[in-house]
Amino acid sequence: MAKSRLLRQIWNASPLRMIGPTGQGDLSLRPTAIVKNVRARLAEFAEADPPIQPPLLPFAVLCVYRRRNAARVAALDLPVESTFLWALDESAPALAHMTRGRGVGTRFELLNRLEAIRDETDRWLVVIDDDVELTRGTLAQAVATAALGEFDLCAISHSRWSYLNWGCTLHQVQSIARLMSFVEIGPCLLLSPQAQRKILPFRQDVGMGWGVEAVWAGHDDLRMGILDAVHLRHVQPVSDLNYDSNAQWTQASRILDASGFASWSEMQKTVATWKYGECTPPWLDGWTQ
Repeated sequence: MAKSRLLRQIWNASPLRMIGPTGQGDLSLRPTAIVKNVRARLAEFAEADPPIQPPLLPFAVLCVYRRRNAARVAALDLPVESTFLWALDESAPALAHMTRGRGVGTRFELLNRLEAIRDETDRWLVVIDDDVELTRGTLAQAVATAALGEFDLCAISHSRWSYLNWGCTLHQVQSIARLMSFVEIGPCLLLSPQAQRKILPFRQDVGMGWGVEAVWAGHDDLRMGILDAVHLRHVQPVSDLNYDSNAQWTQASRILDASGFASWSEMQKTVATWKYGECTPPWLDGWTQ
């Protein structure tokens, strides 16, 4: 491809403005920011065709949604017969056939209600928030890649313009997946059948669930990771949601202290990386920690 054509493709694919945690659009970025943006887009084009095509597996989906985000949920290409939705305010017509309940409640409380309706753990489970857009890949590809890496509990990485809480969850170029000692509770969580038997139902004494990651990190029998072959954009910051984030952080700190970890950074370690060009993850190829 000619260089000028590639640059036009990059320019059209990614408007030169910041959409991420700063929250402020800026159409007049400094030259250095533009160069960084172009380099990032070049890297994404370089990995446009992943070397693996894992077989797709059956999976179920749990999601609590608000009517205003119904279009985003509908765009996720959900498996209709195994998707269980809960409407916080009112059921959206486009999602009515998958909506199993309606009413207010905390995140884990409502997810547990949906899980009770589903009542089976023999397939992979995806727990996803309603304010998410997939920027590369599909949920089916994410599940298949997680299974190929023999993960039990993993998350989909964030794209560069996503609102995120932890730097380790940002998408890593040239990585298919990373073996981690930490998996965040959202905005998209994948659980193997084994993980479901270990951690479901979710704890309902922790409000929105912040800090439960420290409890999960104590499960030495669960392989945890972050998927980079698929990534997403979290479209709104936590501060825009209707709950007390300060109280949630206080709760998370208490759970962290009780878990025995000295800090979040101590827990958020990359143990190994499965890179493009490697047929199998290093942790499945005679590798020892």
